[in-house]
Order: sequence, then structure tokens, then C-alpha cells
Amino acid sequence: MLSAMLGLSSYAQQRATAQNPTENFYTVRNQILKELNEAKRKGDINETEREDDDAMAKLKRWEHFMLPRVGPKGIFFDADSV
Repeated sequence: MLSAMLGLSSYAQQRATAQNPTENFYTVRNQILKELNEAKRKGDINETEREDDDAMAKLKRWEHFMLPRVGPKGIFFDADSV
């Protein structure tokens, strides 16, 4: 389970830094939610033994951090400009 959570968090970073012009915050978030739900369906994520810092909590923290920075179109900011 830990490897799945670490994989998803690194996946989010890879997706955000890929600079694919067709992807934005909303497409990345929806893809991660889809993968989390799929992992939950397969039993890779055990809801009864959830930790306080599970994959969904990490996604929500990332969402809370990114949402005010991407605007209504969800376009990622240039990491070099920060």
C-alpha cells in the first residue's frame, strides 16, 4: 500500500511537469482520482486500515495547494518562474 501511495504522489509530479499542453490541473486530478478508485476497487487500498496520511489526503493537499495557482482553466504555472 505504501508503494502505491508513493507511486501516485510521484505520478502527480511527473504529470504536472510533463508540460503536455493538452493536460491541465483538472485532467490530472481526474486521472489520479480514477486511478485511486481503481486501486480501491482492486483492493490495493484498504479502507478499514486507512492511515491519516493516505493517498487521498495527499491528493487533497496537492489540490488545495494548486487550485488557487492554476486559475479557472487549470493551466499549470511554470515551475522555473516561482
